[in-house]
Amino acid sequence: MSSRRKLPVQAVAPLRALVRETDRGEPFGVVLRPDGDEPGTPPFASWQYRPRYLPSNVPLEVAVGTRLSEPGFFYLGLPRRRADSPEQPIEHSAPLRELTSVRISIPGPPTESPRAVAAAGLVSFVVCPGPLLEVGFGPKPGSTGAADVRPELPLVLRW
Repeated sequence: MSSRRKLPVQAVAPLRALVRETDRGEPFGVVLRPDGDEPGTPPFASWQYRPRYLPSNVPLEVAVGTRLSEPGFFYLGLPRRRADSPEQPIEHSAPLRELTSVRISIPGPPTESPRAVAAAGLVSFVVCPGPLLEVGFGPKPGSTGAADVRPELPLVLRW
């Protein structure tokens, strides 16, 4: 017998972590971070989740009021890595440099939290029956292309 405690659905549903074969929810989640060194605030109404693996002074803000057919939105107040940071190199063999656009297909008009994210210019939405995430990257000089990984994942990368 397992010593793990089974959590009721209500305990995980606000995090959108419930995944079953019968779920038809949006398969994507978007995590936003501040643009500078200051923690900032999310562009949407949220509640704070404090997982043990994050510093106690850095909550994960979880957007409220989104439908399961929309992506989950989260805000993590940790500063972005710097270009001169030795921890994560910017130069690599992939022809991708900087995230420049995110477009997500959803089955109906966006609710308040996704509209707020779109109004901030962070993500755009298109109404479409099936899920699709299109991610654009600023190219390295002389590099243009795309990778469409459907049907394995509803994902298209552009550079």
